[in-house]
Order: sequence, then C-alpha cells, then structure tokens
Amino acid sequence: MTGIRFSPDLGEADAAKALRELSPRLSADTPILALGGAGEGAPRALFASEAVLRLFGAPDLEALSRAFREDEPSDAPARRLAGLAAAFPVGGPARLERLRFQGIERPIIFLCRRLRAGGGKTRFLAAALDMPNAMRSRPAALETKAFAAPAALPPPAAPARFLWRAGPDDLLVDVGAALAEALDEPRQAFTGQKLARLVGAFDADRGMELQRLFDARSSWSGVEVDWPSADDRTLARVSLAGSPMFDGARRFLGFRGFGLVLSRRDGPAAGLSGDAPTPADGENPALAALRRRLDAAYAPDADAPGQAGPGAAAPASALSAQARAGFDALPIGVLAAQAGAPIFANRLLLDFVGCADLRSARLAGAFDTALARGLALAPGAEELATLPSGGRELAATLRRETLACDGGEIDLLTFAPQPRAASRGEERVAAEARRSQREARELNAILDTAMDGVAVLDADGRVERLNRSAEALFGVEAAEIAGQDFSVLVAPESRERAKAYFEGLKPGGAAGVFNDGREILGLTRRGGVIPMFMTLGRIGGGGGRRYCALMRDMTHWKKIERELKDARSEAERASALKSDFLAKVSHEIRTPLNAIIGFAEVMLEERFGPVANPRYKDYLKDIHSSGSLVMSLVNDLLDLSKIEAGKMDLSFAAADLNRIVAECVSIMQPQASGARVVIGLSLAPQLPQIWADERSVRQIALNLLSNAIKFTDGGGQVVVSTALSDENCAALRVRDTGVGMSSDDLEVALRPFGQAGRGRASGGTGLGLPLTKALVEANRASFSIRSKPEEGTLVEIVFPPARVVAARK
Repeated sequence: MTGIRFSPDLGEADAAKALRELSPRLSADTPILALGGAGEGAPRALFASEAVLRLFGAPDLEALSRAFREDEPSDAPARRLAGLAAAFPVGGPARLERLRFQGIERPIIFLCRRLRAGGGKTRFLAAALDMPNAMRSRPAALETKAFAAPAALPPPAAPARFLWRAGPDDLLVDVGAALAEALDEPRQAFTGQKLARLVGAFDADRGMELQRLFDARSSWSGVEVDWPSADDRTLARVSLAGSPMFDGARRFLGFRGFGLVLSRRDGPAAGLSGDAPTPADGENPALAALRRRLDAAYAPDADAPGQAGPGAAAPASALSAQARAGFDALPIGVLAAQAGAPIFANRLLLDFVGCADLRSARLAGAFDTALARGLALAPGAEELATLPSGGRELAATLRRETLACDGGEIDLLTFAPQPRAASRGEERVAAEARRSQREARELNAILDTAMDGVAVLDADGRVERLNRSAEALFGVEAAEIAGQDFSVLVAPESRERAKAYFEGLKPGGAAGVFNDGREILGLTRRGGVIPMFMTLGRIGGGGGRRYCALMRDMTHWKKIERELKDARSEAERASALKSDFLAKVSHEIRTPLNAIIGFAEVMLEERFGPVANPRYKDYLKDIHSSGSLVMSLVNDLLDLSKIEAGKMDLSFAAADLNRIVAECVSIMQPQASGARVVIGLSLAPQLPQIWADERSVRQIALNLLSNAIKFTDGGGQVVVSTALSDENCAALRVRDTGVGMSSDDLEVALRPFGQAGRGRASGGTGLGLPLTKALVEANRASFSIRSKPEEGTLVEIVFPPARVVAARK
C-alpha cells in the first residue's frame, strides 16, 4: 500500500483495516482519509492518500487538519466532511456522500463511516470510490515546491442536455440527439428498447437500479453512468432523470425525463489493436459487460515491463484491482478458467460456496462439479446447475462463454441464481416493506412540499434534517447545519424561550402536557429576523427519541395584525369624534328647539290673548309637531352614537320584563285604538327577572309596538308575548299582521336612516329599528326579525341564561 501519509503512531495496517471496515470489496489502492477526534473536539487527520491531499489542496497532514479545524472552513467539501464526522452515529452503517471540488468537472463519491477506536475515541473514515485518474498520480504541472491546488485545472464545459420518453411498456419511443451524438450512434438505435436494459448491458448494477425505479412508478434523478460507445472506444458520463406520466384518470402513460452528457473520455478499448469482440445475438447484458471488462483486463500493454509478447497466455495476475472490484460488484457469480483450471472467482461466487478465497475453494473442490459441467457445454449454451452453499445446494443457471486472448483462450462461466419461491409469510413481509418504503417516500415528498418549515431534531436538540421550506425560510442548506443545535435557527433574544420549550417536552416536562406552541423570532443566514410560530413534538420513544419542529412564518399575519390594530384605533378615534360632534350639535340644537316648542305651546293655549286667525293655529300645530320630531331625531342620533362608541350610560339591575311590557302596551293602547288595530297580550307566568337596563328595555318595547301599529292596516292585529325556554332564556316577541317586508327591505330597514317600502310614506326618521337593535345588543341580548310581504313581521328579543336572574320554579 503506497501513496499514503501517516501520523507517527499509524501505518499501512491501519489503512488496510480501515478499508476493510468500510467495505471488503475496496481495493488496496482506493484513496482514503481518516479523521480523529470527530465530535470530541478539533478533528485531526490521522492518515490520507496523496490523491486526497491533492483534492483538498493540502501539502501534508498538518495542513489538512487545519482545513478541518477552522471554525467555518471556506472549502465546502471540508465543511461538509467536518459536519458529517461530528454528526454520524458511531458504529452505524456506511453512507455515500457526493462532494464537488473546485476544478473537478463531476462530483466525487465518498463512502463514509464513523467507528469506535481505542481508548473510547472515534475515527471517521472516507474513501473516494471514483477518483479521476488525473488526481490519483501527481500531474507534471504540480511537481513544484509550492503545491498547486486542483483549482488551477481548466473549468469543465457545459453539459449537453437531451430529452427522452418511454411508453407504458417502458420501451423508449424518443431519445434526444445529444446522447446519440456523444456515442456516435443513430437515434433509432435506442428506440424500441428498455432504458434499464440498455444500461444493464454495460453496468448491471445501474441497470437493476433503473429497473427498480421504473417499476416503482415514481420520479427519480441523479443516476450517473459511464455509457460506452458501440466500439467501447469512448465513454460518455451521463446523468439521467425521469418522471412518470398519468392521465386524468390516473392511468399510467409511461415515463419522460432528461439527461445530461457531463463529459467524454477514452474507453477501455481505445488503445487496443483490432476490433473488440461483440456480444453474440441474444447474449445476456451482464455477460456482454463481463466480456468487455475481461477483454480490457487482458489487453496487452506494450509499455508494461515484463509483459509477455504475442502468443503468451494471460495469467490471473493480469487482472487489475479495478477489474477484480468490478467483477465483485456484479450480481451474478463469475468463474474464469484456463486449461481446465480456475484462475479467478468473484466475491459473490465465493460467498455462494462459503469460501474465503479461490485457493480455499480449489482445496475444498467447491467448483469441481460445476466446472466440469460448464466446460462440457458449447460456447453460448446454458443449463441448470447446482452449487454447494452452507450445507445445501443452490440452484443456478450455468452459462459458458469463450474469450479469445493472445496465445490462448479463457473459459468464462457465469452462475445466475434461480429465484426461490417465496413463502406466503415472506411475500407478506416483502409487500409490507414495499408499502412502508412507498409511504416513506410519499411522506418525505409531502414534507418537502409543505409551506411550513419542518426540522427533525435528535434527543439533544441537534438538527438531523430540514425540509425544503425550512431551507428556503432560513436561507440555508440542510447539510450545512446538520448536527448543530437547533438554536442556530433562533434569534438570540428568543433562544432562552425556545430552549425552555424544548426542555419542557422531555419526559416529565410541563410542555409535554400543555403543548400550545410558542411565538419566537427566527434567524436567517444573513442575520435577518423572522417572526415565527413554532410547535415542537416528540416523534420517537426510548433510546431513539427524536423531535419535530414545525415553524410557520408569521410575517404576513403580523403585518395584518398591525394593520387591523391601526384600523381599529382609527375607527375608535373616528367614532369618538362623531360622538363628540353629535353631543355638541345636540346641545346647540336643543336650546333654540326647546324655545321654539315652548313658544308654540304658549300660543296654542292663547295664554296672552286669542289668536284671531284660525290658520295661525294650524301653523302653530305644524311648528310644534315638527319641533318635537326634530328633538326626537336628535335624541335618537345621540343615543345611537353613544351605543356605537360604547359610552351609553346603562344602569343594569334586576328588571321585571312582564311588568315593563304590560306598561308599554297600556301606553300604546290609545294609538292602536285610533288606528283600529287590536293588541293582544300574552305574558308567561312566573317569568324570572332579567339583568338589564330598565329604561332601554322600555324604549325597546315602545319602539317595537310603535312600528307594529304604524305598519298594520285597520282591522289588523299585534300580539305581544313573553316566554321562558327550556334553556332558561327569557324572550320578548312582537308579532303583527301588517304589510311585512322582503329580505331586501329588511336589509335597508336595519341601516340608519333606511326606510323601506311603506316606511317612506309613513314618515319617521329611519332610526327606529337600528336604534332598537343597538339597544338590544347593549343589554347583551340577541335581536332577530323575520318578515314576509302581506303576511306580517315577527321580532324576537332573547336574553341568554347569563342575563336571567333566577331559574323557573
């Protein structure tokens, strides 16, 4: 193991162990990085490959450690890895992370894991799975005393975009020209085929992944493949994305999506002489990929020292580490044999037979039967065979292929395991797992489309994830604050309140019982403050307890609240000005008006001598009645404005509603007799007293009786009644058989100065009903009116139980 810088107390054995802990399939030359002290203080680089040092622009381990120890590293990949090193669970599974470095045209995939080291400390490991070859060895331009960072590399070209579309049978019906141009193939070469099958022909893993995505009928993106041309001499790095199409009845119509041709480079057959072997008709796509990989692995290299010349057989050692790793990643077993003896077996096949390596499998004779049967097959033929696996036999489809190499042939045997019929229990479990995965995807999609910000916190209040709305609300990316305390999203003046809320949610906390949310101030990335309403809740139990924070932006509502307060203040000020104006006008009008009315009464009574002309007496009567009407109007206006302004002086006390109604009927009886209207009185016996202002209740009853008599023709009837309901509500009802009103007339009549229909011909000020309704509401009672033209009107005043002094005996 070469090309790695170590701390004084570490060596190659530690790096080899780290690679095995990450994945047993990683080759020894995979670029790796190890950080110590992650989550326990300042992280320190323990060992790192030269290629990793070049990625981060660091000449040695000390410089690399400084890049991770800065409070806020300027380098985004360093900041990301430092956050992961602190946030990853110790001993958890490995996880893939895509990091983009300046000057590198595509992101680099790192396999990351955090493990427990000696002395209770932890170690964070990261291996670069697809490091560009240019970064694996120091370029000549970088062989200087002062190390040149990869930022000096030329910027990448803009990727070419193409569209694709597939029908409901997953067969491609259209592919954009950019892909065909990148691979030097006609567009018709892709149509009529499945995208997953096309990709699986050269990358079985990606092909299976695409098939799963198509079967799931959900959207996907970011699937990157190295797509070879037909002659394998060019590789195009292609990123694919797709989305299902449905009609109005939710019938599946197929897929559509886009792709990006990120880059092009020489393929595995670019430097070979002669034509590369092509797959036979009907050949398994995975076998075609194997054929191309083996051809590339056994291709002669004229520049390699000690390489056998033409005619020499290719030994097993000719397989590169990358080729062996590629075979190990395939989902089928692979066995290569020469002269009847096995020279290579991939990891999956060795796991099938339960052997650690090829030597152990040969000693145990694990491949003897299968090898003999395979070599007896004709090239391209296949049959069902069995392999010993854990004390039982495993059924597999055995296929033989022959690869021609300079100076000999290699027999390639592949073993595709036969699917075992699942039991009903296993089918139920698998169906439940698929349903849970689908629901999880749907819930994640719902969270990302929600308008409110959502943050998932661990048991200590550290941020685990944010939905897209939260990222937009605070102007941050979830990866930037992963593992940090959620108080970084809260303004300093609200942090103590938010912390107390979070602590109260823990078992035994008061907020766990009375969880009504909190109003706090959020803090954006640029230092801005956002008024928010935050609700915290527990979403886990036991050792896996977690919390969910729902954050709603209250900026709009706070603005509306301020506007409403301002409008209310303005309305109250205007009402106060109106009441003050009416009070002053009333005072100024009443003095001369009283004099006019008084002088008219004196002259009508002829106290100082007779009025000679009778017409003068008629004029005096008109003056007196007009003055009285104006005085009544001023009084009603003043009362109405006082009620609206809340300044009406009401004296609440226990009042006998039956007595007040009977007195009002007696007062109005002469007016009813003059209009030839019959008044009926029905009083509830033992009616409890009501808590109200007696003067205003009397005015209410008189106004209702006056209106009923005025708008009832001769021979009509007015019925006045009181009642006590089962809910202990006291009611006053006035029903007449008068002209009635339509719904439009009612709306007009309830407005100040509104006179509907016959009201205009009957005179009046138009303040009777509005004033009556205002007086009823001032006494905390309810007012309702129902009317129909030519049928009459019913007005009901109801005093609620709270305004009834004593219950019925």
